[in-house]
Amino acid sequence: MTDWSRVARAVYRVRQHYRYTYSGPVWDMKQRLVMIPRDQEGDQQVLQHDLAIRGMEDGADVTWSPDQFGNRAASLSAADGPDRTGFEAAGRRDPDRPVRRRPARARRTRV
Repeated sequence: MTDWSRVARAVYRVRQHYRYTYSGPVWDMKQRLVMIPRDQEGDQQVLQHDLAIRGMEDGADVTWSPDQFGNRAASLSAADGPDRTGFEAAGRRDPDRPVRRRPARARRTRV
């Protein structure tokens, strides 16, 4: 077990993966993905983030905008696609910021 009172820095890598499987090829696909947090929350700062789209690499349009909480929301649209699609988001917390000594309070959000 980690003795957090002795930790000066920590690096967090977060990955989320969603996979959708349909009964056949899809058309007029529209997705809104809220998988990347805001730039700063308490002592945590996002340094880097990526979104990978699997199954529609050549035909998806992605636009980014903030949601009502400041998170990054990706709006994805495609005229057609295969019978399965996957989305994977990855990010990294700033390792040079001091570690908060107690867990952050959970925020309740409606989706």
